[in-house]
Amino acid sequence: MGETIGIVGLGMIAKLHVQALEQIEGVEVIGGTDVDSGRTLSYLGQQLPVYTNIDDLLDRSPSAVIVATPTPTHYDIYRKLAAHDKQPRRVVIEKPLGSSLGQVDEILGSGNDMDVIGLYHTASAPEVLWAVENALPWQEKYGAFSGYLASFTDPYRDRGSSHDQVYVNSWLDSGINALSVAYRFLQLTEVDQLTILADRKSTFEASVRFLSNGIESAGTIRTSWDVSTPAKQSILRLGAQTHLYLDHQHVSGSLRHRDQILQEFKYTGSIPRLQLHYQNAFRSIFIDKSGYYTTDQSRFLHVLLFESIS
Repeated sequence: MGETIGIVGLGMIAKLHVQALEQIEGVEVIGGTDVDSGRTLSYLGQQLPVYTNIDDLLDRSPSAVIVATPTPTHYDIYRKLAAHDKQPRRVVIEKPLGSSLGQVDEILGSGNDMDVIGLYHTASAPEVLWAVENALPWQEKYGAFSGYLASFTDPYRDRGSSHDQVYVNSWLDSGINALSVAYRFLQLTEVDQLTILADRKSTFEASVRFLSNGIESAGTIRTSWDVSTPAKQSILRLGAQTHLYLDHQHVSGSLRHRDQILQEFKYTGSIPRLQLHYQNAFRSIFIDKSGYYTTDQSRFLHVLLFESIS
């Protein structure tokens, strides 16, 4: 029997979730819930029941629940799911899992029977999976990873306080994306410095330490809402002069030695970028049952995210 899925929160992100789930055999969305009674949920051309109470959704006994609500609500929603007599076997929560490390620790370590999985969509991007598949032979040929630079930016500065209530700040919103991608390739050890570069916490720069082949190196993550166009990229250096470029905005990648392109990845399909991310992520969670971050790995990503703030 496949997964029967309920969705908590039916805003923009949930629409992307549904579009991705519609392309995956072996799953079925059975309903949703939202505090806004005017929300609707369509799946494979059918209108599904929408509740304003999570209990009503759980009474339908979904085997899995996806939480797609604003970050500050994740903890309370998790507690409602965990307390219900018909708690789902699996809960998938959008990144970050909570608004503090204490909340994340309770969500991941409560000891109940629910399997909680963080949804780090950029770590499942096609260009990232292409690079992961090739990372070991590249290191054997060109050397261990020796440098790292990531930039995740969106034009959100002028969206106001209501946007901040949903996403909190650019570090919590995009820093977790950058860290989850880096964790595919690097043995991250700490974020040893986090600097706020703009007011309203819209721009951050983090210094990241990592190990590769036992050698410690440093990298940088920059997140910002103070831009005019979105741009997201990760650059990893191998050895002294070889670089892996991953363009997450345009779903492409290249391995280059100096100015020579050694290998290249370009997505030529028609599926939108974010839908691709979620299709890959949901397939790994619900079908392949591998390739997503474990509880311990997920907690460590949040340690890096939150301990740099304190």
